[in-house]
Amino acid sequence: MIGCRLGDDSLGAISELTSELRAKLTEPGTIVIDESELGRLGLTNGIDETVEIGGQRVRIVGLVRGLKGIAAPYVFCSVRTARPLLRMAENQTTFLLARCDNPKLADAAARRLKAYSDMSAYTAREFSLRSRMHWLTKTKAGIALGYTALLGLLVGGVVTSQTLYAATAASLREYAVLRALGIPRWRMSAMVLAQSFWVGLAGNLLAVGPAFFFAWVADVVGVKVMLPGWLLAASLGITMFMAMISGLAALRSLRLSEPAILLR
Repeated sequence: MIGCRLGDDSLGAISELTSELRAKLTEPGTIVIDESELGRLGLTNGIDETVEIGGQRVRIVGLVRGLKGIAAPYVFCSVRTARPLLRMAENQTTFLLARCDNPKLADAAARRLKAYSDMSAYTAREFSLRSRMHWLTKTKAGIALGYTALLGLLVGGVVTSQTLYAATAASLREYAVLRALGIPRWRMSAMVLAQSFWVGLAGNLLAVGPAFFFAWVADVVGVKVMLPGWLLAASLGITMFMAMISGLAALRSLRLSEPAILLR
C-alpha cells in the first residue's frame, strides 16, 4: 500500500496518478490499483467496485497502467486513507522522504543522519540499489530469475562452443592444406577467433530487435520491462565474451590439422 500526499508538488508522488485521480483520492476510503490486477483480485471493471483491505471496505475510483506488483497488487491512496488501513496512529511514521535544496549535498546529509543509531538514511541512488538487491538476492523470484539467467548463459556457452568446434573440425582438411603451405598455426587460430567474433556480433544484431519487441509486448500486458543503455551494453558484452571463450575452446580441434591427414 502506497499512501502519499496528493498535492502537485508532493515529494514521492506517483507520476501515473493524474490530477483527476488525485482529486478522487481526496475522498476517504478510496483507492487506485493497476488495471492488470483486476483478474487477480476477482474484479470486473474495477471502477466503483468495493474491496476489503484489513477488514475495512474501500472503493476503487481509478486505474493506472504499468505499476503491476511482483508479489501482491499495489494499492495507491491518500495518507489519510492509508493510516487507518495500516492501523497507524497519526504521529506514527515508518518512512520519511526529504529533498535537499542542493542535490549535491544529498550524500553528506545522508551520512550525518546515519550517525543516529535508531534510524537509517539513504540517498535515492542508495535506496534504489538496496531495493533491487533485496529483490534479487532475498526473494524467491529474484533467486529464480538469477538462476535462470545463469543456466541460460551456461547452455548458450556450451551450444556455441560445440557449434564452433564442429565448424572447425569440419574444415580440418582445409586447415591441413594451409599448414602444408606453411601458414603458421597462430594465423589459423586467429581465423577461428575472428569467426567467433563475427558469430557473436551477428547474434547480438539479431537479438536486439526481438528484445525490444518482447519488452513492448510485456508492457502491453502490464509488465514494465526496463532496458537501459548500461543493461543492453552489459548483455551485448557478455554475449561477445561467451562467443570468444567458445572460440578459444574450439581451438582444440586445430591440433588435429596436420598435413599428414591429407594422405588418408
